[in-house]
Amino acid sequence: MQRAMTVVGAGLICVGVFLPMLSIPLMRDDSFLRLSPGGGIILLVLAGLSIVIGIWGRFRLLYITGLLSLGLLIYAYFEVDRRKSAAQSNLQERVISTPLKSLSHNLISSVGLRYGWPMMMVGAALTVAVPLVGSRLTRREKV
Repeated sequence: MQRAMTVVGAGLICVGVFLPMLSIPLMRDDSFLRLSPGGGIILLVLAGLSIVIGIWGRFRLLYITGLLSLGLLIYAYFEVDRRKSAAQSNLQERVISTPLKSLSHNLISSVGLRYGWPMMMVGAALTVAVPLVGSRLTRREKV
């Protein structure tokens, strides 16, 4: 059961890296790999390591890969939010015309997260949950 959940969690991360993560109006939806090639490769490596660790049966090591994945995703979220706020304040300073100001503000406000993001978050959470739940199940079996 733990091995299957590890593979499912890591698989969700792997697939989520390639799915649209951020929706930018009038442009395109970007995946994590396109927005941050280094971060995308790191997530793929961590997911691969999680699969190997799960098959190997050393579930406690999943804390490391899962928490690193979650940390990278949380950092990326705050970085996207920071850039969005910076773009909004930059537009408020530079755009003089009121109709253009409201249009540009609406465009930046409509930048949003897509379905790749929650898929990667669920996968990383599953990767962290496997050793947590598994250790509790083994304790119950011993009693």
